[in-house]
Amino acid sequence: MQVDVCDAYADSAEVEHEYGFGLVAEPQPLYDAVIVAVSHKAYLQLPLSYFKSLMRPENPILVDIKGIYQGQSNKEGVLVWSL
Repeated sequence: MQVDVCDAYADSAEVEHEYGFGLVAEPQPLYDAVIVAVSHKAYLQLPLSYFKSLMRPENPILVDIKGIYQGQSNKEGVLVWSL
């Protein structure tokens, strides 16, 4: 299993120093699931179709930690899990 972490506002070297892993500059599809864990402005404007394009077509799941996409489950064919 591969896990990629991407953050539009974080510095990869700082993340590597603090947490022991680096960031990818851009997501590298095709993922089984995508987790949106921050509500940065860069992510607030992204439609579900963007996340769907990053995932495998079979059962795409978006885990929405901040509730940005709450109530949008099954729109665009994406299952959304929100807190």
